[in-house]
Amino acid sequence: MLIFSKRNPRRVNTWQNRTSYSRQTVKPVYTNLLRALCVPTHSDQTWLGVLKNGLNVLGFHRCPNTHVGITLQSLPDKKRLYEQSAFLRRIGKPLVLWLGLVGLGNLLTTPVALAGDEVKKYGHVADLGENSSHGANYLLGSKITVTQDIVLTHVGIIFRTTNYNAQVGVYSDVAGNPDTLLADTGTFAVTAIGPVETPVQSQVSLPAGNYWFMAVYSSTASTGKSDLGDSYKYTAHSFGMPLPSPFGPTSDGKNSFNYYLVGRVDSDNDGEYVLETPPNSQFTTVPVNMEKLIAYCADESGCQITLSIKDDPGSVNGPHRFFYSDTTKQWNVSSLPNPATGQDKNSVTEHILQAGNYACYFTDGEYVINQNPTDDQAQLGLLKWSGAGPTQTCVLTIDD
Repeated sequence: MLIFSKRNPRRVNTWQNRTSYSRQTVKPVYTNLLRALCVPTHSDQTWLGVLKNGLNVLGFHRCPNTHVGITLQSLPDKKRLYEQSAFLRRIGKPLVLWLGLVGLGNLLTTPVALAGDEVKKYGHVADLGENSSHGANYLLGSKITVTQDIVLTHVGIIFRTTNYNAQVGVYSDVAGNPDTLLADTGTFAVTAIGPVETPVQSQVSLPAGNYWFMAVYSSTASTGKSDLGDSYKYTAHSFGMPLPSPFGPTSDGKNSFNYYLVGRVDSDNDGEYVLETPPNSQFTTVPVNMEKLIAYCADESGCQITLSIKDDPGSVNGPHRFFYSDTTKQWNVSSLPNPATGQDKNSVTEHILQAGNYACYFTDGEYVINQNPTDDQAQLGLLKWSGAGPTQTCVLTIDD
């Protein structure tokens, strides 16, 4: 097999698995490879490889009729390999993942996390003990709280019965209701009893917060459940039709189901943390991961912060040197012409940095749409305001 250093990928011996794959076999594997590598699959954001006389991906070629040929192009040519404008140090991770897999077929069924990443599960992972009875053609589910920023890779359900089809959508939460569709599994067959973890079609970053796990079934289905616990929401939805977004009006009930989210936490990100505003978050603070902020910014050297509107170079504000005291909650941006100072959790909302014209703010205030802002928590956040368009995204980057 091939072994690569995480920071300096290089070939150290020969590939021992010379199995050939037909083009028909390679194509679905390639699709799942994109998902397993935890990268966007949009053509304008990611280049991983092509299907041409076999599979060309990550600089490697697996052809239908001959042994594996290995080519490593120069690293500068791989800047679009992982994501657009990615640092070269981040290219090593997908290479390690790809080369560490025993066989391409594993990508079809096996949950995969990047080397060095931690897998987290949120929701009802432990069996709730009772059996549900879900009718067909109802999109129904519960709210799940994610306490740490993750990249969503799979959704989990504990099934009690089989021989039907299912589809799961993960939605944003607005005022306690499901709103925008963030991730979708597509339809899949339920063939096993017990915990089943199904990959989402496109992996997505989920900042810490509340999300809705909504499932629909082709015929009567059964999962683990408890009569005591969560409120659920539902709406009529014909199985096989595209999932709605926004979700629309709901009806309510009360039950807990064995539904959970599976994601990875990047535990080796080379001192960089990036937070983006999710869809429909305007006028509501998106919380920063304070554990990371304190780790990066609460020492004597502080950290560097940059605020911008995504894909708008003219909006970039930074980098600036930023300090935060975990003890006093005081903060300051020392590199501005007029250094900004303030204090978190002092009942006074203060903005640390602004990008665009009333568009994006790095703030210590807790804003919720249609409510007065507060600063009652030791929590900084990213805020998208009136100057940002409905499709624009605010981006905060923190470098140690």
